[in-house]
Amino acid sequence: MDHVWAAYNQEAKEFSYRRYMADVTRLIGENLAMMTHGEYVISVWGEKPKKEEPEDGDAIALDIIKRAGLKFKEN
Repeated sequence: MDHVWAAYNQEAKEFSYRRYMADVTRLIGENLAMMTHGEYVISVWGEKPKKEEPEDGDAIALDIIKRAGLKFKEN
């Protein structure tokens, strides 16, 4: 059981470190963009981007077909 607890603690430390480094890198990028009047990406490591509208089944199927590179002949 000690091994499980040690593995959990190690994983938590690694996640915290990665999150910290991602935040620091993002802040550096934001500061550089502000100094040069540029644009920067607003996202946080470990979080999935939120979609504004849910997609219906047809939109999902078309997206998969497009990403797979499939083409269909139309009559």
